[in-house]
Amino acid sequence: MHLRTTLTGLALITLLAAVAGAQDGLLLAVDFEQDEGGFVALDDESTVWVNREEGVPYAGEGCLQVDYFQRAWLPERNMLGLPGTVALPIAEPLPGLAGVSFALRSEVSTPVLVMLVEGDDGPRYNRLVWCEAGQWHEVELSLEEFGRDTDGPEDPDGQLTAETVTGLAVIDAGGFLRHIAEQTPMIHIEPAAQQALRLDDLKLLSTSTVLPADPAAGVRVNGYDWPPRGIAILGGERVAVSPGTTDDGGMAVKIDYELPAGTLMGIIHQVPRGSLAGVTHFTIRLWTTGPMDAFINIEEKRSEDDKCSYQAFEQLPGADRWQEITVPVSALRLEQGHEDPNGRLDLEQVETIIIGDAAGIVQQERAINSIWLDEFTGMK
Repeated sequence: MHLRTTLTGLALITLLAAVAGAQDGLLLAVDFEQDEGGFVALDDESTVWVNREEGVPYAGEGCLQVDYFQRAWLPERNMLGLPGTVALPIAEPLPGLAGVSFALRSEVSTPVLVMLVEGDDGPRYNRLVWCEAGQWHEVELSLEEFGRDTDGPEDPDGQLTAETVTGLAVIDAGGFLRHIAEQTPMIHIEPAAQQALRLDDLKLLSTSTVLPADPAAGVRVNGYDWPPRGIAILGGERVAVSPGTTDDGGMAVKIDYELPAGTLMGIIHQVPRGSLAGVTHFTIRLWTTGPMDAFINIEEKRSEDDKCSYQAFEQLPGADRWQEITVPVSALRLEQGHEDPNGRLDLEQVETIIIGDAAGIVQQERAINSIWLDEFTGMK
């Protein structure tokens, strides 16, 4: 995404030094009380404005609102034509940047991609957040959670460097999902719809309360906190995502869904490239109320045009209790129709793992189900 090039000539925001001095750890704050705070739309069909309607903002008297028609992304338009994309140029370096926090709300449930850009049109790093419609979500992301967008420019030092961050973008990733769904009848997608995405109380921080997973527990693919970070839901009808609790009182995520006959639902998980090296098996702690034709799909990506997937399937009966599923890496098989030059799954080249339900395809009839997800871990 040519962030700096696109925004040439626009006024850049400045650091709010007075505010930063008043709140420990605060490097930059945008509250949208006066104006759009420097945010601009990168989609020419989106409208960006400050909503001051009583009861609408998360805090104070104003919030940023982006109005647009949520539709499939068109690859020929590049990322600049992705519906609902807004960007914030950062005028000065932010040494010590450790986290980003904000409030987020949408009218249509959607995954939202938060992106940080280095330098002039340099490497991009991103993190997904699931935004369930109709409610404000308090989100905090640690810089350690951001993974490099390998479809963008290479990064010479291979890591996100806070001092070189020149922009932040917020993207409705629902356009990507609609594009994927248009390529196959196995994935149901809801009709294109009018969307309003709202953002408030944005802060760039030198500290973060997001704690890394315990290394002794293996490589955490996802811990399913609320709101869910690092996931997107592809397919399904009348999908509803809500917070839940485990049998020991921990945090979980509940997903209610229906599958039209001939379709599947997948939960896409972001995985930092290289993090799964050495993993021998995966464990997934879940609870499914109805029968589930469960699958795991792991994509090995050598480049944007050179990738393949490995899969494993397991039929799970409906239950009234939590269960732990173990998937050995050795049980994963190359997806039919795919080719792999070396004939093996190279986990160090994995960025995406999908777990889901193929009941609509296997049973060839409508399926209705609810699943709870607790922990998804790669074990060495």
